[in-house]
Amino acid sequence: MSLATARYGKDLVRVFRVVRGDSGVHQVAEYEIRVMVEGDIATSFTEADNSVVVATDSIKNIIYYLAKTSPHVLSSELFAIHIGAFLLDKYPHLTKAFITLQRLRWTRIVVGSHAIAQDGKTMVTNSNPNGEGHKFSFKRDGEERDVVDVEIRKCDGGKGALEVDVVGGMKDLLVLKSSGSAFNGFVRDTFTTLPEVNDRIFSTAVDMTYTFPTYTLKNGLPDISGIESAYRFAKAGQLARDITLDLFATHNSASVQATLFKMGQALIAEHEHISSVSYVLPNKHYIPVDMKYLGIENTKEEVADVFMPVSAPSGRITATVAR
Repeated sequence: MSLATARYGKDLVRVFRVVRGDSGVHQVAEYEIRVMVEGDIATSFTEADNSVVVATDSIKNIIYYLAKTSPHVLSSELFAIHIGAFLLDKYPHLTKAFITLQRLRWTRIVVGSHAIAQDGKTMVTNSNPNGEGHKFSFKRDGEERDVVDVEIRKCDGGKGALEVDVVGGMKDLLVLKSSGSAFNGFVRDTFTTLPEVNDRIFSTAVDMTYTFPTYTLKNGLPDISGIESAYRFAKAGQLARDITLDLFATHNSASVQATLFKMGQALIAEHEHISSVSYVLPNKHYIPVDMKYLGIENTKEEVADVFMPVSAPSGRITATVAR
């Protein structure tokens, strides 16, 4: 018997970074990170040889070091690439790194859109009727996260060049529309109990990813900034969220499948460097409550307005749209 594959690393590393800018304006990034590495590490498994092991605690410390020093810490994709490139540059016997990064969505609290009473007096905090983002106060809505998966590997015989594969995306974006969704014309047979509907609640927790073509950092670490110029990760992330939300809200949905395909088509059309888009859409069901025992009709779709949210079992719809 022989060792077929080997990989190890550090998981669930949480880090929060405050970037203090001009005029007291702060930017923040909170990450949960997994780093796995491959390379000439087989003897640590087969011969109990720890001389080839970079301790996972050291990997954790490198993450914190780069959170402090990296100029890319506010970009999920570039920060993940920097972590992987740093490891491969520092440890010659490592040949691949795999970084999975989740970023919590902190957004600025908007203040100053109304008068606030303090000590019996009315104080207007800002004359702007629409308010403005506070310099250093933030909020989170739900559990939505941005996600990034990066694979980075040495090429050209280890002379410094690195190949990078980047997958961006988001998870747990919870959405609901109370109309504009139908489901009918599906297979009906002995096992069918689901009624057809022309208008229903459509709710899901969006998980989606989008892939970019392989990019070569010809000089390794010094070339990291160039990949943002080439692929525009920040634009991709904003487009992915905006298109998903816009089409979810406005598409007159014949099914979850049909809406999913429209979303994937639109994102690929809008961002020329995205190769494919994948969605996982669990169908969160809202079932009309039967009130016939009270003499109240609430099951027909035209009058149903009281629903029972059901978390399980749920439909699960997945697909990938490719260029």
